[in-house]
Amino acid sequence: MKEYKKFLTALHTVYRTANSTLNTQDFVKGLLKILQTAFSTSNCSISYYHSNSPSLYYKVTFVKNKYFTRQGKITILQKEEKDAWEKEKTIYSKYKIVIPLIFIDNMGVLTIKRRRKDRLFRESEKKLVSIIGEEVAVVLRNFQLYEENRKTIVASIRTITKMLRNYTPTSRIHVEYLYKIIKELGISLNLTESQSTSLRYAFLLHDTGKIEVPQRILSKHAPLTKEEREAIKKHPKEGAKLLKDFSILRPVIPIILYHHERYDGKGYPSGLKKKHIPFEARIMSIVDAFDAMFFGRHYKKRMSLENIIKELEAQKGKQFDPEIVEKFISILKKREIKEYLESIRRKKHGG
Repeated sequence: MKEYKKFLTALHTVYRTANSTLNTQDFVKGLLKILQTAFSTSNCSISYYHSNSPSLYYKVTFVKNKYFTRQGKITILQKEEKDAWEKEKTIYSKYKIVIPLIFIDNMGVLTIKRRRKDRLFRESEKKLVSIIGEEVAVVLRNFQLYEENRKTIVASIRTITKMLRNYTPTSRIHVEYLYKIIKELGISLNLTESQSTSLRYAFLLHDTGKIEVPQRILSKHAPLTKEEREAIKKHPKEGAKLLKDFSILRPVIPIILYHHERYDGKGYPSGLKKKHIPFEARIMSIVDAFDAMFFGRHYKKRMSLENIIKELEAQKGKQFDPEIVEKFISILKKREIKEYLESIRRKKHGG
């Protein structure tokens, strides 16, 4: 009874781990730790093929509380693992269980080991490992389907972005130039991988709704009329509406919808204030403003880094979240970042 209770706990943890990440390696690492605890293993590993190339394999091993990852051809597998994979047959021995992970296709192979001084694997444990193996195969397949879906979405994003650039060239954030700063900010703010991915998509798509704004307004150099400003203010809602049917973009929608909100509540479209504005949208508003100041717009001259920092300081607690601004400014003040930004300006503007 105790053994089955431990197994059910392990199985529940597997489900929880699968639902908490969209990254195959994160799931595999979490799973190996669960298996080591549940089955008192000295060594456990999962091998699976790369979704982009069926001839490229990953093998993640967990031993002595450390992870070891290898990538290569099928030769990275041990003989028993290769046999289990190719013959789709489980291999049992006194101190080792090697199980092919099969769901329609062979998704990989799971290996758990004990040392010779440890107790042998019982028949009940072999059955339990097999059941977990079946569930893991389903999860790996789901990850592959997600990756295939993600590639389709990324292709769609590129198409939308290209169309948006042609329609309103000044609306995009220069992600290719600012990647280093954005990455540093993500580390400083302890962003998860899914948060970082959502922000990357948002950086590309934040002004999608401007497709619904007349181009004469977007390209106007003179001050906008009240009616024209109101037309511009509709673009976050229009963007969210245009992208809402892309399931993989659901986490991105609040960022796009609220990236023009202000920390003091004077922004749009909903007048949200402080922590009521989604965290990623608060980040987005700062990066968007920095991009406009650093690279300039047709209606706005570019500014020096020193003046940009002064403006960010002045808007702490007003336009921007003060804590995020502080971290962003500390990154801008780093010597290597300053040099990097200067090189970008020379490359893009010739000085």
